[in-house]
Amino acid sequence: MKSFAACWNDTKYAHAARIRPGRVGIRTRAPAVNVHVNLQGRETTGVVPPTQYSALVTQIANALSGATDLNPTYNANHAALFTHVRSRNTLCGKPGFCTDDNIGQDTGDVLALMAEGYNFDGVQNVTRVGDVAGATNPYSVPNFYGAHGHDSNGKSMSAIFFAAGPDVKQGTKVRTVRNIDVAPTILDLLGVAPAQTVDGDSLTKMLKR
Repeated sequence: MKSFAACWNDTKYAHAARIRPGRVGIRTRAPAVNVHVNLQGRETTGVVPPTQYSALVTQIANALSGATDLNPTYNANHAALFTHVRSRNTLCGKPGFCTDDNIGQDTGDVLALMAEGYNFDGVQNVTRVGDVAGATNPYSVPNFYGAHGHDSNGKSMSAIFFAAGPDVKQGTKVRTVRNIDVAPTILDLLGVAPAQTVDGDSLTKMLKR
């Protein structure tokens, strides 16, 4: 895929957004795009007044939510190009500075994750089957088939976790295991109390206790 700036300029949904140059900054990484509003009082060269912040964030989020790949081979059902579009909230009363579990201090004001099969890295610029010949197209066939950065709760992102040993119950199934649960479980097996800075929980269901 081309850079997001090229994608933004080439596609009809981007033109429909009507975002004037200089009002946003765009940063991409793997399947994620962070769109930063060039906000007065936050950015050194800010041009967007705080009173216009919420409307602009909504405008950007709506444009990304409506984005689709019209290629009949790669996206026969015209499914959304971005599966997750999250916006910075304004609950703290200071637009552009509020954070939550999805939007951190350095995250864009709008964070969007591409659907599986799409990525901002690994561009080949190979015309895909089903693309209109001669048409300007921001998409390309990737040169790899996997990437970090997708929603970790997605079904296809799941892996298998096996555990065995004298203190592990045989035949026990644990529905969900997070990566951050492994360290607390090992500490539990060793009889070591985890520090307050250790995230996750011990998988006590599978231990002989």
